[in-house]
Amino acid sequence: MPEKSLIDSFKRMIEENNITDLIDRYLYGGLNEKELNLFEEKLRSDEIFRQEVEAQKAVIKSIQNNAKEDLRNFIKGISLEEKPKNKNISLLVKLSVAATILILISIGIVLKDDIFKGDKPIISNIDTTKIIHDTLIQTIPENIKHIANIIPKDTTYNKLNQSENKIYKTIVVPVKEIGGNGFGFAEETTTIDYIFVRYIKSTIYKNNYSYFNDTLSIYTDNKKLKEIKIQYNRSKKIYYFIIDKKKYVLVNSEKIHSL
Repeated sequence: MPEKSLIDSFKRMIEENNITDLIDRYLYGGLNEKELNLFEEKLRSDEIFRQEVEAQKAVIKSIQNNAKEDLRNFIKGISLEEKPKNKNISLLVKLSVAATILILISIGIVLKDDIFKGDKPIISNIDTTKIIHDTLIQTIPENIKHIANIIPKDTTYNKLNQSENKIYKTIVVPVKEIGGNGFGFAEETTTIDYIFVRYIKSTIYKNNYSYFNDTLSIYTDNKKLKEIKIQYNRSKKIYYFIIDKKKYVLVNSEKIHSL
């Protein structure tokens, strides 16, 4: 049994934080050391709480997988009214559309009937907050609707969005699988097909990177951008990116790491 002081501390932590936000921060690695210790103690001692965390995790995974499937289907079926003669231009158009959708995926938005009418995307003034809320409420079972507030917040960019920070370029990098086949559960075999990479001008954070919400940010003060490759080791279930012939593990976190 956990000590009474720990139980009281966790109760205070819940009172000071929305429980859904608290679970969300845990799943995305946003708890500090004290919060993490209390949270994990609660997980060990409370079966109902464990089930609630697993339910929220399942909802997030379901939304992300649905959005990824929408992206794959959209890219396969994309058609331009006037197809460019230059194949490179056609590819760039497709990647630009893919990058736009990946931004939506990275914040957990599943936009179906509201965005896609027929075969072509419709651009309009859309209240995305309302769409997020309505979509989640419509797709989540009644017994777990109380944990519907699960949209992760990319605070990394907000923290670094100072006057010196300017995005040089954004690209979509395909993920190459290595390391053989994994033997996990069926729902765990889905991998990320593309990762959204942005090169950000920064003298303060140059030669650093961050990876959050399927978005890799490279901070540099050099306009000569370095090529990046993305790999996924299915047997180890680990993502890597390679730059300057050096390999780095992609860990979903708001922290900034040096290259």
